[in-house]
Amino acid sequence: MSLLATPVHAEHAPETKSATAVAETMRAMFDALAVDDRPALDRVLATNFYAFDGGHEMVADDLFKYVKWRHDTGTRYSWSITEPRVHIAGDLATITYKNRGSISDASGTVPMMWLEAAILRLQDGHWRIEFVDSTRTPLAPGTATATIPDSSPKPTYHP
Repeated sequence: MSLLATPVHAEHAPETKSATAVAETMRAMFDALAVDDRPALDRVLATNFYAFDGGHEMVADDLFKYVKWRHDTGTRYSWSITEPRVHIAGDLATITYKNRGSISDASGTVPMMWLEAAILRLQDGHWRIEFVDSTRTPLAPGTATATIPDSSPKPTYHP
């Protein structure tokens, strides 16, 4: 009995199949949101994108308008993907990570951490984000607080 094996050439693994590409797609979403760049955001989101954030379901338009509105009112977010765990199965990928960052406004900056998970699909050679779930972790006792924006109730301002 013989076994057939297909060699894996790690030095030339397709970027679209790599865990690094999945994590970079998530970073690109945060980079686009940080500067209110809707075209850049649309390049990494699937057309059926939605998120669970702050106890609410949001589609791409809701998420973008909410973050832009917060920016317009003086709130800034800092996000970073740490400890990513990526699993790829064909054209689907899941990623879980700790988003370590902060929220700032005129009253100061508060370090924050969110536990997040996402589902991505490979489309036309690029990873597209279909779903994100974000859960803010509690602040440490005694943490000085800025005015931390709460996403509830779901924003209805959509200018």
